Amino acid sequence: MKGEAEALQRCSLFAGLSAGQIGALLEEWQPVRRRYARGETLLLAGYETHELGIVLEGEIEAGKHTADGTPLTLTRMGPGGLFADILAGSRDAKSPVTVTAATPATALLLPYRRLLRPGAALDAVHAAVLQNLIAAIAGKYFALDRRVELLMLRSVREKILHYLHTEAERLPNGTLCTPYTRAGLAAYLGCERSALCRELSRMRRDGLVQAEGRSFRLLTEGERAAPAQPAGRATIPAAAPARGQAGRPKQEERPQQTRQCGAGRFGPGEKIAERQAGDGM
Repeated sequence: MKGEAEALQRCSLFAGLSAGQIGALLEEWQPVRRRYARGETLLLAGYETHELGIVLEGEIEAGKHTADGTPLTLTRMGPGGLFADILAGSRDAKSPVTVTAATPATALLLPYRRLLRPGAALDAVHAAVLQNLIAAIAGKYFALDRRVELLMLRSVREKILHYLHTEAERLPNGTLCTPYTRAGLAAYLGCERSALCRELSRMRRDGLVQAEGRSFRLLTEGERAAPAQPAGRATIPAAAPARGQAGRPKQEERPQQTRQCGAGRFGPGEKIAERQAGDGM
């Protein structure tokens, strides 16, 4: 199938090999092709395996549970992904993780011992495969080192920035399309989904990142705009004071006040004697 052939050519184990060379190797190795339903287990933690796998279709996840039962996603891979390569080459080691199908998936399982016994007509090709296998194992070592560094960070913002920096720096346009949902990304970063969503909203507001669905891009200094004000807090300019003639501020008009003295009331400036005379006193 075309999709499966493309997945094999994307696999790091077959880097630099032609489709014909890959086909000849598979014919010799006689791998097992298996389908898995979503949620079905490919490899259970605590068990051995002597087969390495290649994802042909769908996506798989490798994870484990912490001491308090919290699920922790360690990695997720799609077509072309190589899994159990380190475990299959070890001696009596048990799998530290459980590998499950995140979507309906198809995988090709290769007997590890056949990779170490090259055929006479394919010596050069087998040598290339072994070099690719060593390179894949070395790459996973450094990926594990980056993951440990990520989990050592305390704040959610530090985790997000570290993840986006390390994953996007290898991409030409700096835009990362992560395979994780928000819940999956939170599990990968080792935080709560609600905390992740809140921090992403703050980072968007602060002009640090563009996030849409599973696509993320860190903004450069030149792209960062001034942080937007929260809704409902728009600043209203103060009204200028009213001005009268000659540009002087207009004094506030006050109602005339009267003073009370005994039983009578007196307006402003009115003399007491005049008021008494008018009253016939």
